[in-house]
Amino acid sequence: MEYALKVIGLDDLSPPEAERFRREARIAASLRHPHIVRVFDAGTTENWLYYAMAHIEGSDLSAYAARQPLSPSRAASIVCQVASAMAYLHANDILHRDLKPANVLIREEDDAPLLTDFGLALETDRSQRLTLSSAILGTPAYMSPEQAAGRTHQIG
Repeated sequence: MEYALKVIGLDDLSPPEAERFRREARIAASLRHPHIVRVFDAGTTENWLYYAMAHIEGSDLSAYAARQPLSPSRAASIVCQVASAMAYLHANDILHRDLKPANVLIREEDDAPLLTDFGLALETDRSQRLTLSSAILGTPAYMSPEQAAGRTHQIG
């Protein structure tokens, strides 16, 4: 099996940013769903934070759809599989908060969609927040109105 590494230098991060990276790794590593990219290991080495995940040969949904028009049945299949991953997250008190085509990978071997990038994920059952309630993080075109307005306490 091939792995992909997400690595970031501690010198490049503020303490809250480093904690967000650790949280992202912890959340992603806890997930077991056929349509979520699997994270195997996370940690710190020397002055680096990292996590190792499954390497997905393929492209993101934006590039995949740009290469060929999707039939209505194929588009519906992708939406159903991603919705299944989102339902799994919500059942486990996790909000992705950055769902967009660039964060859905289409695996080349079987055309399966896989959700990735949990950098903005929020555990709804945790009281600790690592961003200010008024901080706006994410991709504006894909944000919920509550997220875009900085009303993170209303995201659900």
